Amino acid sequence: MFNLSSFKKTTIKDYIEAIIQKSTYKNSFINLISSYAPLVTGILVFIFFTPSFIKQFGDEDFGIYLIILSVMSYLSLCNFGVPQTLTRLLSKNSSTTKIGSKDSQYITASIILFICVSLIVSLTYSAIVTFFNIQVEFISFLQILIYLITKLLFDVFDSINKSKENYFPGKILIAINLIMSSGFALFLVSKGFGLSGVIYGYTLAMLLSFLMIMMYTYHVVKLRFEFDLSDLNSNMSQMMPSSFWYLAGAIGAIIIFQLDAITIGYVLGPASLVIFGIYFRIADILRQVICSSSDILFTRIAENKMSNNQCYALHYKMIAISILLSAIFSAALFLFGFDLVAYWMGIKEQVDIVLKFGIALYIMLFSINHVSSVFLGALNLHKKPVLVAYIQALINLALTVTLLKTTGNESWAIIASVISLLLTNLWYNIYLFNISVIPEVNNKNKGTI
Repeated sequence: MFNLSSFKKTTIKDYIEAIIQKSTYKNSFINLISSYAPLVTGILVFIFFTPSFIKQFGDEDFGIYLIILSVMSYLSLCNFGVPQTLTRLLSKNSSTTKIGSKDSQYITASIILFICVSLIVSLTYSAIVTFFNIQVEFISFLQILIYLITKLLFDVFDSINKSKENYFPGKILIAINLIMSSGFALFLVSKGFGLSGVIYGYTLAMLLSFLMIMMYTYHVVKLRFEFDLSDLNSNMSQMMPSSFWYLAGAIGAIIIFQLDAITIGYVLGPASLVIFGIYFRIADILRQVICSSSDILFTRIAENKMSNNQCYALHYKMIAISILLSAIFSAALFLFGFDLVAYWMGIKEQVDIVLKFGIALYIMLFSINHVSSVFLGALNLHKKPVLVAYIQALINLALTVTLLKTTGNESWAIIASVISLLLTNLWYNIYLFNISVIPEVNNKNKGTI
């Protein structure tokens, strides 16, 4: 029987909840839209700058340039996973503009740690180059120091904003950084700086990006820095266990996503990277576009305000969205994307069918896996998946080397990545999520149809 009072209560309750959550939805929408800024910018930068870099470098040096970019990505490991832990710890403070005393100590400890790490890494690099008499003309101690300090401190301020569910400042500045990095690098290369111009350009862009996010954060959040030497060890001990697993996960991810370029360059030579590098870069940008919609949920999941039912439903909703977007992007690539890229880049060789299908599988399967990874990381259940990711990386490396040597075709590297994911984290992450986030049974509905 229709119950009018029940209908009114439900409607009023839903209306009130909608008003309360209005600002949250608005912020989430802004975060979602801005999360695509770096990726769209990455596509545009890649499309417009890559032909110029190929023209300036030639096939051999362009392959080395791609390897340099892969190696530079390894420097992000120097954050030891601290930014993710910092975001999770600061998100427990409900204030959107204030930083508590304990939070301030976490931030200060992170800054001190990153300055020390930057100095140690830079000095270690200089010591290795000097001791082994390695001739590296395009990167110096000072360049590494400035780039690392600014990159790591950028991550600290970005984490502060993320903890307040403000993902958009960091995303927009990353997009700006992409334009500045490639623009500065290309300008300096064209002026005869060679590969050194790439390092100078990226360092300058990172410095400017750090200054911008620091000024924004100071303007929006009432920051303060508290330092107590007696509490430093205690703060570090609280942050590092969780950070270690985030770091381990980051190492595994970088091995998985960046090792192909280095392996192909080693086995088949840098020149063989040109075609594969171009198409794989496009595939990875499309993957990141899909993954962005999951990334912005990290803080909300970490706050632990959702029921198991809500978390479970959201997880599979995001997987469904990832599958749909992957199918749309792959169809677009097959219909006109590959031909358009070949025309724009001046590639005369026909795209290998292995590479085409490999890219389609790569985009879909790695996007699905990313959803589970984000949820497990936010729920602090990422330790076992990290260990499985290392097994995935080892299988990927062994398969890649074997297939490259057997076929002599770099396209099989992406097939190796897909097979290694299917054998490990793709099924394990979903399995772990299912046994960890068990939907609750609604007792009121028991015995009813």
